[in-house]
Amino acid sequence: MAVLGVMAVTVIIGMTITAATINGLSVTTTSRAAVQARAAAEAGIDKAAVGLLKGTCQAQGNLYQSLPGDIPKYTATIWLPSGADWVRGCPSPTTSQVKIKSTGDAQAQGIAGATSGNSRQVEAVYQYIPAYPGIPEIVSTGAAIYAETFAATHNQFGLVDPIITDSILADVQIGTGDIDIDCKTNGGIAGSVIAGNGNIILNNCDVAGSVHASGNVKLTGGTVSGDVIAAGTVTAGGTVNGSIWAGGNTAVSSSTVKKSIIVAGTGTTSATISAGSTILGDLLSSGTASVATGAVQGVVRTGVGGLTPPPAPVIPHWVDVPYPYAYAASTAWFQTSTWKAQGYAQMEWAGAPASCSVKNSEAAWLSSIVVPTVVNALNCPDGITTENNVNPIDLNANVAIIGKGFNIDKLKLTGVGGNRKFWLIVPDDLVNSDPTCVRPAGKPTLGDIRLNNETDTVASMSVMVYTPCNIVIDRNNWRGQLYGAQVQFNQQAQMNFAPVGMPGMNLGGLVPIPPIPAHLGSRLSFRDLS
Repeated sequence: MAVLGVMAVTVIIGMTITAATINGLSVTTTSRAAVQARAAAEAGIDKAAVGLLKGTCQAQGNLYQSLPGDIPKYTATIWLPSGADWVRGCPSPTTSQVKIKSTGDAQAQGIAGATSGNSRQVEAVYQYIPAYPGIPEIVSTGAAIYAETFAATHNQFGLVDPIITDSILADVQIGTGDIDIDCKTNGGIAGSVIAGNGNIILNNCDVAGSVHASGNVKLTGGTVSGDVIAAGTVTAGGTVNGSIWAGGNTAVSSSTVKKSIIVAGTGTTSATISAGSTILGDLLSSGTASVATGAVQGVVRTGVGGLTPPPAPVIPHWVDVPYPYAYAASTAWFQTSTWKAQGYAQMEWAGAPASCSVKNSEAAWLSSIVVPTVVNALNCPDGITTENNVNPIDLNANVAIIGKGFNIDKLKLTGVGGNRKFWLIVPDDLVNSDPTCVRPAGKPTLGDIRLNNETDTVASMSVMVYTPCNIVIDRNNWRGQLYGAQVQFNQQAQMNFAPVGMPGMNLGGLVPIPPIPAHLGSRLSFRDLS
């Protein structure tokens, strides 16, 4: 009996230990499975979030799931607000929030019937940010007007349609300083206006492209066909056919914005839409918004987290165009120059230095040039001057004139046998990616290029003006490009843009930044459903 008693006690202890062991394994494997399942569910959230960023929701049928046999194993779906509830679907440009539901399965499931941790479901709710405007591209031939600085306020300014193709915009690019333009009656700007380190003020200007500033933008009247992008504030008093994207306070009055407004500043940044304005899209503000009744036809969203401020424009560095020797010493250098590589020959300015002030038919010899040619006029100590009685010149080839300065009182060029290119260049011999204007003592304007009263170019000509000093244009029939340390328009100066560029040189910027697509903003909530 004693032996039987001991055996019974032993059996009971063994059964207790076995039960405790099994129960412990059940709890342990359930916890392990729950951790794995939740991690898998979170992986589904991440997968769906990436899919929304890439715009694959429709193609995926609103379903993101792991492939058979993959680890972790998850299934995630996208949900959109619908009144007080949520419905499955893919976001549209007007979507304000997105919910992702994801179910994850454990890789190692619980044992001994412990299944409670084998699957977990979680959900995350995010702000939804619509697509941002695209950044204006800077092409290799350069802008219509490129300057390190823009001189003063420009009245009666006009930069009219390109003559090559309407797909090439006539941009104004300024490296440092403000752009202050009053277009008045001359039409506007047939391209984008870009300030690399300054503000943009446009009065009555019709801009065919976009407006992009590192500082603030102020519009009074006129129409911007593209977008308005400012790292600082925006004050709009005209029409914007695209969107407004600002990094600071934004005020719109008596205006129409045909797409959305994104104010991506801080929690104290404000957006103010006054009566008489119409915003056809949404208004998103990282801070507050004051909106006149009915002014915003889309959705007004304030306190939006995750908004991205616009980048400052990346204006291309100054491109140095050297021509470092007078003619007698430059033959060897020219053989290795960009001009020679592009098929140009070199010759000396006829009659220099005696005939550097050109009148009547003194420049008729330019018509005899029949191959692309660089004319070295550096032997003219005071540069080239054309007088009012100079005769028209027919060009039978592309011609560049290199001089110490140009004062063009009258110049009428005609291309023969097709469209011709013409360059007036004051070289920049110090290769440092900055304009280096060298002025001899007693010659305070040498190095400048001045286009005065009767400087006309017909449709068969396009002219590039380049100097590391100043360009002053006082003519309303100029066609081509301006590239200078400082550019100033006087009176009713107006120009047509025709891309000329520099042979073999890239006057453009970096690879264009692609637009930021619609994407998830800040996460508003995250919770376990099971």
